[in-house]
Amino acid sequence: MRHMVLAVYLFITFAAFANAQDNNQPPEGFTSLYNGQDLSGWFGLGHFSPVKLSKMTDEERTALREKNATDVAAHWQARKGSIYNDGKGVYLTTDQEYGDVEFWVDYKMAPKGDSGVYLRTTPQVQIWDYTEEGGKWNIGADKGSGGLWNNSKDAPGKDPLVFADKDFGEWNRFRIQQVGGRTSVWLNEKQVVKHETMENFWDRSRPLRRKGHIQLQTHGGEIEWRNVFVKELTADESNAILAAHGEDGFESIFNGKDFDGWAGPTDNYEIEEGVLRCKPGKGGTIFTKQEYNDFAVRLEFKLPPGGNNGLAIRYPGKGDTAYHGMCELQVLDTEHPKYKSLDPRQAHGSAYGMAAATRGYLRDAGEWNFQEVTVSGSKIKVELNGSVILDTDLSTITEYMSNTPHPGKDRKSGHFGFAGHNDAVEYRNVRLRVLKSEGTVAKVIDAKLGSTVNVHRVGNIYLAGQPGKKDLPLLKEAGIKHVLDLRAASEIDWDEAAESGKAGLEHCRLAISGPKGMTNEVFDKARKMFAAANESEKVICHCGGANRVGAVWLTYRVLDEGIDWETALQEAKDVGLKTPGFVEAAQRYVDSHSK
Repeated sequence: MRHMVLAVYLFITFAAFANAQDNNQPPEGFTSLYNGQDLSGWFGLGHFSPVKLSKMTDEERTALREKNATDVAAHWQARKGSIYNDGKGVYLTTDQEYGDVEFWVDYKMAPKGDSGVYLRTTPQVQIWDYTEEGGKWNIGADKGSGGLWNNSKDAPGKDPLVFADKDFGEWNRFRIQQVGGRTSVWLNEKQVVKHETMENFWDRSRPLRRKGHIQLQTHGGEIEWRNVFVKELTADESNAILAAHGEDGFESIFNGKDFDGWAGPTDNYEIEEGVLRCKPGKGGTIFTKQEYNDFAVRLEFKLPPGGNNGLAIRYPGKGDTAYHGMCELQVLDTEHPKYKSLDPRQAHGSAYGMAAATRGYLRDAGEWNFQEVTVSGSKIKVELNGSVILDTDLSTITEYMSNTPHPGKDRKSGHFGFAGHNDAVEYRNVRLRVLKSEGTVAKVIDAKLGSTVNVHRVGNIYLAGQPGKKDLPLLKEAGIKHVLDLRAASEIDWDEAAESGKAGLEHCRLAISGPKGMTNEVFDKARKMFAAANESEKVICHCGGANRVGAVWLTYRVLDEGIDWETALQEAKDVGLKTPGFVEAAQRYVDSHSK
C-alpha cells in the first residue's frame, strides 16, 4: 500500500507537468533554476571531469570559475523568459549538485544544432538536428533526441525508443527522472528512455556518480532554454520509482506479521508494522524454509549508525553463511568511522571476504535503502539505490581475505536469509523471484535453411528472414511443421500459404506492416505458437529480415522464459530487431502482461 500511495503521488506529479504554468513558474514541489532575469545560481564549466574538479583546491576551483565567467558573458544571455546561447562556449552549470531528481526543461534549437543535458556532471541526454541535412544520420540522429548518447554502443537507452522531436522553431519539453543511474526520459510527453542505466562516461568501471551538477550543453547551433525546474527526490520517492519497474514475477517472502515460512533463531528478531528488525545485542542467521537455485531478491533496509548485518545467499541451514553458504553479502554502515580500516571485501554489498563492492552509494544511516540482488549460477549482481555496486563471478575468485577459503562458494542452491550481528538493522518489502537456472533456457545459435536470410535457432524454434520458395522443402526436412509469417501477402510475388501447404507445412499469417500492427493479438498468438513448439512440431517465425520477428520473440523471452528485459532486448536485436517503434510496442505489451 505504501508503494501504491507513492506511485499515485508520482503520477500526480507527472500530471502537473502538463498543466503547470509556463514562464518559469514551477509546479508545486519543484524549484525553478532560472529566475527569468539573470543567470544567478549558474556558472560556466565545459566538458570537464568531475573527478578532476573534486580534487582541485577551493582556490583552483574559484580561479576556474572566474576564467569561465568571461566565456559565459560572451556566449550566454538571460533574455526575457529564456536563456540564450549562440552555440559556443562553456556549458551553463548549476551551482548546486544534485542526486536523485525529477528535472524539467524546455528548449528550442536552430537547424544543425547539437546540444544536450549533462546529469551529475556527466554526458548526456542528447539534443540534435534530426534531419538528414544535419549531417549526423550516420551516428543515429535520425532516431531523434532524448537518448543517453554517451552510453556504450548498443547499450539500452543509447537510442530513443521513439522519435519525439518537434519542428525547428518550436519548443520541446524534457521530463527527466533519475534514481541512481536509472534514468527515464520523456520528450514532448513521449517516453524515449525507460529506466535504463546511464553509464559513467568518466569511468565506465564504476557506477554513475552519486551527485553532480546539471549542465546545459552548447555544442554548435543557437539554442534557447526556459522552464528549468528540479525536484530533489526523497529516499521513499526514489525507492517507489525503483520498485515500480521490473516487478513482474516477484513475490513476497516475508508477510510483515510473523515468521511463517522462516526458520533459525527467529526469537532474536522482532516484527513491528511490517518491519523485520534484529534485536539489539542479538543475531544469528534466520532463513527461508524454502531453498532456491537462481533467484533475484528485492528489499529495503535501514541501518542504525555503524549497523552490521548481512544477506545469506544459498545458506545450507547451519554454520557461518559467509563461509558455508555461497556467500554473505554485507549489509553495513560502511562509512561509519569505526569501519575506516575495512578490507574492501568487507564493505556494504561485498561478497564477504571474496569480492569488493563499490563504496559510496549507501544513504545516510536512518534512511531506507532499496537493493536488488540477482544470483545466477556462480554470478552475483548487487544494485543499490539504482546503482550496480557489485557484478562478479565467484567461480573466478582465487584470493580470499586473510587467506581464509570459502568452501561453500560453489553451492548451487540453498536458503535465503538475514545474518544478524547484534545491531538493530531493519528490513521491509522483501520480495523474491525464482529464475530459470543457467542452462535451462535454450540459447540463440546461428542456423542455415537454404537461401533464407538471417536464420537463428533456439531449441525447436527458428527465427528468420524471408524463406524462398525453394527453401520450403528444406524447412520440412529440418522438422519444421508450422510457419508463422509476419508479412503481408503483398510483400512477395508468390503465394507462400499455398506453397507451404504443398511442402507439408502449416502456414499462419499475422500481417504486420509497422509498429501499429504489433497488437496484443499478434503477440498472444506468437507466444502461444512458440510455447507449443516441440521436437516433432518445430516452428519457424519469419518476416523480411527478422525485424518484426525480434519484437515478438522479445515478449516471449521476457514473459514466458523469465529472461530479464535488457538481456532479452539485446538477444532480439541480435536476431534482427532494429525499429524503435517495435521495441516500444513490445515494452507496452510486456508491461501490461507482467502482473
